[in-house]
Amino acid sequence: MGKFNFGEMLAKNPTPLRQERDIEVITHELLDLKRTAGESILKIGQCLIEAKAMLPHGEWLPWLTERAEFSERSAQYFMRIAREWTNPQSLADLGATKAFKLLVLPPDEREAFLSEPHEVNGQEKMVVDMSARELEKALKERDEARRQAEAAKADAEAAEQARAKMETDMKLLNGCLSATRDDLEVAETRVQQLEQELQEAENRPIEVAVEKVVDETEVNRLRKELAEAQVQVADLTIALEDAKEEQPKPVPWIPLQWKSPDECPEDGQIVYAKIYVEDMELQEILMYQYGRWFFRRSKNPVEGVVKSWFPLPMD
Repeated sequence: MGKFNFGEMLAKNPTPLRQERDIEVITHELLDLKRTAGESILKIGQCLIEAKAMLPHGEWLPWLTERAEFSERSAQYFMRIAREWTNPQSLADLGATKAFKLLVLPPDEREAFLSEPHEVNGQEKMVVDMSARELEKALKERDEARRQAEAAKADAEAAEQARAKMETDMKLLNGCLSATRDDLEVAETRVQQLEQELQEAENRPIEVAVEKVVDETEVNRLRKELAEAQVQVADLTIALEDAKEEQPKPVPWIPLQWKSPDECPEDGQIVYAKIYVEDMELQEILMYQYGRWFFRRSKNPVEGVVKSWFPLPMD
């Protein structure tokens, strides 16, 4: 038996040349892979859901890690995608990693988030064009913007409640002041009347036999009523002064020398504004009047910028 000649074998059985691939073939193959990739992500989740329902209690995690080679966290992600995602094409466009990150959003908000461009590192991008890191940043910025909006709304509600309470308190105090003034006027009129009656009683003698004497009983009665009326006047005067002191003092609006956006509110309008002060972005209640910004603060920063504003709800 002769020695095996590998070169001779190749010459007799030449390797078939690879068939030429044109762009149409490559395009079709890519689209098919994208379709199957999305379907595969959904199918993985569906298989995991089916297996978990099938396995007896206590056997799910051992099977998951030893047989399916999935971590519990990854399996939960795939199962959630299978339950909440119905479009395999969008899954294929996003990939599993970005699809996992988007699970933090409720389904209705997720669709809206996917359909809108978002600013990332100074550029507007759709989610499908973002990297996983950029998507994570966009989600964090969305959460922060929502937190600030909720804080601004809470501030608006608190400001409106404070304004309404002050208005109610002012009405009550004004009513008390008016009633006290009326009572005081009646009491002072009664004092004048009693003083006049007392003077008349002291000057009006009654006849006892032939001698004329003053009616001491009537005089004493009038003196007692006069004293009581004078005490009432004093009490009402004190109550009137106390009511005046209890009136809430309005917090003054402090004028600011700040830069404004191109479009400003109407004169005297109170708004919520996004401001930049000392390298911080804040939401504040401001008033715009006489071409200047005003706000209520004990501290008055020298420099600031009003970036944007929207009207304060008053209903």
